[in-house]
Amino acid sequence: MIPNAGACMLVKALLNTTEDDKEHAEQANTYLNLLEADIAEVFQRAIACKELSPAFNPNRLARRYQSNLNAIRIEAYRGITPEELEEAAEDLAREVEALS
Repeated sequence: MIPNAGACMLVKALLNTTEDDKEHAEQANTYLNLLEADIAEVFQRAIACKELSPAFNPNRLARRYQSNLNAIRIEAYRGITPEELEEAAEDLAREVEALS
C-alpha cells in the first residue's frame, strides 16, 4: 500500500459493516450524504454562475463525482503507483472541466 494513501475511512466503514452493525453503516452513510450535498452545492453554484449549463442536475453530478473519488480511494488502497493515482485524479478533473 502507498504510505498515507489508504482508502477513505468512511468508505471502508460502509463496506465493512454488516447486518449486526447497522448503526455504524448509518453513520457512515450520513457523512457520505453530507459530503455529497456539499459537492452538489458547488455544482449548483457553478450553474448559478453560468459556468455549467442549467441542464445539469447538481445532485446527479455530485453523486457521480463522489463515486469517482471513492473509486480512486479504492485504487489507492489496492496499492497502485502514485503516478497512476495522479493520472486517475487528472482524468476526473478533465471530466469535470468538460462539463463547462
